[in-house]
Amino acid sequence: MRDISCLQGPEELENLKKYALNSLDNQEKTFIKKMDKKAKAYVEEESSDFLTLNEITQLDRVWKKYQHLRPFGFLFDPEKKMPKVFKNQTAFIVWTVWRAFHLLSEEDLKGAALAAADVLSRFQSPYLPEAKKEAVKAFSTVMLNTGYSCPEDLLISFWQEKIFPFLEGKWEFKWELKS
Repeated sequence: MRDISCLQGPEELENLKKYALNSLDNQEKTFIKKMDKKAKAYVEEESSDFLTLNEITQLDRVWKKYQHLRPFGFLFDPEKKMPKVFKNQTAFIVWTVWRAFHLLSEEDLKGAALAAADVLSRFQSPYLPEAKKEAVKAFSTVMLNTGYSCPEDLLISFWQEKIFPFLEGKWEFKWELKS
């Protein structure tokens, strides 16, 4: 039996099977089944062919499309460790999603998430572009004071792609405690 834990592709494949199988279209399901069969044959040493670079790239592309379906995992209880952020659903979503994609101090991020949530609390979802820009600006200002800087267009792009779909209810926000 071969160990493939350090290889690119199997993690995305497992995540897709675990979190997104019911959401995939027929073409994606067929592709996932084919890749699963191929990876299992490789692990069981029935085949010497592992996933190709194109297959790994396609798995990654499909996983990125559905990664929002996986709950965010916490190694600590956020209600106890950061109660102010946890009690504010908007701040908690901002904090959680941002932290999942960026290596930053948890403390630095609390104030920025709360600042953005404060701005958004004055608007109705779905948010108008001006409200989004104002929230990102409030977030950015606090982050800049902690030493983190990022061009505004990149920040807005990240928020549009990863945060606002949760805040506006397009994606369901889920989280869980990991042991």
